[in-house]
Amino acid sequence: MIYRNFNFADWDTFVTKQLHVYDFGVEKREDESYAYDNERRQDYDGFLFQYTLEGKGFFEQEDRVVSLTPGKAFLIPFPHGSKYYYKKEEEHGWTFFYIHFNGEIAKQYCTYMENTFGNILTIDQNADSIQCFLREYTNVQNGKQYGLYNNSVFLYQFLTLLLQDLESPSYGKKIGCVEQAVVWLEQNFSTQKNLSDMCIELGVSLSHLTRQFHLQKGITPMQYLQDIRLKHSLNLLVTSTLLIEEIAIQCGFSNGNYYTKVFRRSFGLTPSAYRLLHGGKSIEF
Repeated sequence: MIYRNFNFADWDTFVTKQLHVYDFGVEKREDESYAYDNERRQDYDGFLFQYTLEGKGFFEQEDRVVSLTPGKAFLIPFPHGSKYYYKKEEEHGWTFFYIHFNGEIAKQYCTYMENTFGNILTIDQNADSIQCFLREYTNVQNGKQYGLYNNSVFLYQFLTLLLQDLESPSYGKKIGCVEQAVVWLEQNFSTQKNLSDMCIELGVSLSHLTRQFHLQKGITPMQYLQDIRLKHSLNLLVTSTLLIEEIAIQCGFSNGNYYTKVFRRSFGLTPSAYRLLHGGKSIEF
C-alpha cells in the first residue's frame, strides 16, 4: 500500500458546516517521536478516527493504556484528554489510516458513538466502513477530484457504515472483541480479576462488549465466566480432596459461601452434596 495524506478545501458553505473531511491518509510510523497530546492541541478542531491496519500503537487516557493492534481504532474530538503514540516494540512499525473531519451532523454521530461504545473501537478489517474508506482512499490516490459534495457524501456514508458495523456486526463473522474476551476469560477465570479489568486490557467498553457478546454467544460475559468457573469446580469436587473454600478460591470465586450460593442456584444442590453424589468425600470448609 502507498502511504499518502490528502487535504481537502474547506469551503465555508452550509454543506461543509454539516459534514466535511479536512484530510485523510494512510501512514506508517516507525519513530518514537510520533506522539500527540490531544489536550494541548487547542488549534486542532473537529474529530479524528484512526484505525490500525498493521503493527501496534498506543492510546492513553486517564492512566489507562490501550494497545492499538490491527482491528482497533480510536475516535476522539479535539481537544481531548488523551494521548496516542508509537513505541518501538516490534520491527514493523505502526500502519494506520486516519480521517480528520468536522461538522454538526458529524458531531451528532461522534457524540452518540462515544457515549455508546467509548473512544476505543474494535472493527473487523472486512467491515463495510473500513472497506468504504479503503476504496475512497484508492480512488483519490488514483486521481478522483473532490468537489464540494463528494467530500460530504463520503463522510456521511463512512459514519453511517461505521455506526452500523458497531451496532449490528454480521452474524456470520467472528466479532474481534468477543473472541478476545473468550480467550481472556479462559485464561483468567481462576483469578480475582473482574470484567472491568478485562475491558481495560482489551480496550473496549463493558456495555459494548456485553451487547456484542450476547449477540454472538447468547449469554453475557459474566454468565460465560460463571459457567467456566462452575465447570472447573465440578471436576475438582470429584477428583480432589480440596476443601470447598479452597475449590472456590481456585475457581475464582471470592469465598466458599458465595460459591455455594451460586452452585446451588445453578444445580439445585450444594457442592458437598454433589461431591457425595458422585463418590467424593464430604469436606465442607
